[in-house]
Amino acid sequence: MILGNINHLDLIPYLPNKIKQSIEYVKDNVNSNTPVGRYDIDGDNMFFMVSDSTLRHIHEANPEFHKKYLDVQIVLEGQEGMAVSTLPPHTKVLDDKLADNDIAFIETPPEETMLILQSNDFIVFLPNEVHKPLCTINNKITTVRKVVVKIALDYLLLGQGYRYNMTLNIAVIGECMIELSMKQDSTTRSFGGDTLNTSVYLSRLLQGKDFAIHYVTGLGTDPFSQEMVDSWQKEHIKTDLVQRMSDKMPGLYSIVTDDQGERSFYYWRNDAAAKFWLKTAETDKVAEQIAQCDYVYLSGISIAILDAESILKLLDLLKRVKANGGKVIFDNNFRPRLWSSLDLARSVYSDILSFTDIAFLTLDDEDLLWGKLPYEQVIERTKNFGVTEIIIKRGSDSCIVDCAEGRFEVPANKIAKDKVIDTTAAGDSFSAGYLGARLSGRDPSQSALQGHLVAGTVIQYRGAIIPLDATPKLID
Repeated sequence: MILGNINHLDLIPYLPNKIKQSIEYVKDNVNSNTPVGRYDIDGDNMFFMVSDSTLRHIHEANPEFHKKYLDVQIVLEGQEGMAVSTLPPHTKVLDDKLADNDIAFIETPPEETMLILQSNDFIVFLPNEVHKPLCTINNKITTVRKVVVKIALDYLLLGQGYRYNMTLNIAVIGECMIELSMKQDSTTRSFGGDTLNTSVYLSRLLQGKDFAIHYVTGLGTDPFSQEMVDSWQKEHIKTDLVQRMSDKMPGLYSIVTDDQGERSFYYWRNDAAAKFWLKTAETDKVAEQIAQCDYVYLSGISIAILDAESILKLLDLLKRVKANGGKVIFDNNFRPRLWSSLDLARSVYSDILSFTDIAFLTLDDEDLLWGKLPYEQVIERTKNFGVTEIIIKRGSDSCIVDCAEGRFEVPANKIAKDKVIDTTAAGDSFSAGYLGARLSGRDPSQSALQGHLVAGTVIQYRGAIIPLDATPKLID
């Protein structure tokens, strides 16, 4: 039995994809003018009934249960009393229609409990869960408009949206490059990439929780690629969606720091393996697995390195993710040098945002891409694409969160200038902190504080990835 509200599905991140998909379908297609009757989503596998029903006194009805189908009962207008039992059917069967109609009625059990459902509330009943719908509240006979979605149990179990252990899968798409850092007479080698940084910190924050983070990219079969894979696995990041290509290698970039501390960046990535992950013999298989993930995270850089054909494939993949009930998370990370024109970048960003649920927007990048505007107008522009949760990142200034719960301004942690060593991964780690808290059930303000805490810690260390024991834990 699962109780929730159709406008706050984010509070139930473990809800199986098929159930989320059915609720979103009802939200998009049913209103007060929808005629009463049956409507198919996927034939007999998933369908729903719209009804305008009169409530009855609790003693006038008998409890029911099902065997082959689970119910998603949604109140659209009015209130409904719902009597339930937490025990399996154990009283006398009064009317057994399981064979023909997948329903049986039993005598009322002594442990029956009454719930009250308000408009937009829903309750999920699994097979064998006893319930008595359409009960009056305070003996007042009224009518209620509701939807009952029926989902075949074998369809849910065999369909790729359900997981027995209820682990939520997060696919993070991007590129990790070899980094050469040159300062005076010394050169150090490491690895770097915006979404990889986010993956590492998110994995650390969610350790011990029911989440699995899968990094999605292309690599070679060279020693550098293997070293990357080994390091990610040590961070508990799954590499089953990493494609290895014998004729490609990772990209490389160099950071040169002059005597005044100014940094210059040089890139060699034209033939990097990450640009081709949507163009291999394994692409369809990998894409199918991504399409069934609960969350897909990507950035502007994840898109900018792809050619036109691959971008179209990515957009189609995001469409499938949404159709399966998954959520898309996008960090704008706009890099002008990676785009052939501003018009093309704006067009692709518009397409991506139309699939996005949560958007992390660095305000400086928004200004570069769209032109300088107050953050209030940036939020409204983004909401017009259909994005429901927007986080405006403003460096060391406060961030702005706009979501269903409201709009919040959350101050950043003040770090003394002499403590700031390297801001390379500040934005990436903030996003990880916010998401780690949000996915763990924290509210928007708490999540933003977590983002500031992680970012404020990371910038006090050299390099994008700080020591494990220095990474902040989730705030209680």
